[in-house]
Amino acid sequence: MKTKISSILILSFALLMPLFSFSQKLKPTKERCLVEISLTDFDGYPIIYAYLTITTNPSGEKVYVQTNRTGKAEVLIPKTGNKTYEIEVNYRNDVFKFDRLFSIPQDEGAYVLSANLKYQSKYVVLYEVEFQSNKATMLPNSFKELNRVVEMMVTKPTMKIEVSGHTDSIGSLQYNLDLSQKRAYTVKNYLVQQNIEAERVSAVGLGPKEPIGDNQTEDGRKRNRRIEIRITEE
Repeated sequence: MKTKISSILILSFALLMPLFSFSQKLKPTKERCLVEISLTDFDGYPIIYAYLTITTNPSGEKVYVQTNRTGKAEVLIPKTGNKTYEIEVNYRNDVFKFDRLFSIPQDEGAYVLSANLKYQSKYVVLYEVEFQSNKATMLPNSFKELNRVVEMMVTKPTMKIEVSGHTDSIGSLQYNLDLSQKRAYTVKNYLVQQNIEAERVSAVGLGPKEPIGDNQTEDGRKRNRRIEIRITEE
């Protein structure tokens, strides 16, 4: 039977075990629908290595998949009567569900469903905070963005944040962990110098452990070399 194409578009949703992922091209059947998922942020960057759980309602049956290094995933969903499905994402230990369900046609057609999902992470990348190569010395252009963080914390005196340093995967793990830790502390020290109380800012170095870009490309490695902040207390 000729494949029928349908699609859904989920535009908005709340903030972000080894499971199953698929490396070979899957094909839909009359019993199972192929769901092709693309997960990006609102700037169009792929959300990589996120765990997705697709739940069949009302039975609660679950199917698992993980996005790959391009932010895409494929999964076969059983067509089991007149049911609806919801997608839950676990990204960097933040779990959320999309605010819309989707349904799969239940006839004998072989269906492909495209789910284009957009996600706003609770982590904010400070793209303008940069360092000298292989050092923890900030470049002068970094201060403008950090001053905006200072302004935010001054206007919200009970706010606490976590500053995390990240690297690409080039070099040894220990070297990258040490470098990212030093860079995170450099940022924290700058905020403290601007009269932000030290106990309101924690700093951690994660090295290459939480990539947001493909380490096999220069653009991806550039995205991975970053400083992030996360609000831990309002």
